Amino acid sequence: MPTWTFWDYVDHNGASQIQVWLDAVPTEKREPLRSKLLAVLQGANAVGQLKYPRFEIPEGQYRDLIVIRFNWNKVAYRVFACYGNVQPPEV
Repeated sequence: MPTWTFWDYVDHNGASQIQVWLDAVPTEKREPLRSKLLAVLQGANAVGQLKYPRFEIPEGQYRDLIVIRFNWNKVAYRVFACYGNVQPPEV
């Protein structure tokens, strides 16, 4: 069964954009929100594929994106991702 590796987007300053987003969330909600996102991503690995309704590939000009969908604390979140063949950095 295939597994997925999810990477944060790091900008030219070296800042993880997922972390920047989470840092903007109030402190008491940050870890539960992060845990919910990780649970959705781990679920993709458990089934070996990105399946609707948690994952959606838009049609048309945005077909190279993947929308990660989840609800938490009565808010619908849509995190955008893309698929790529990225080699891990050498340590």
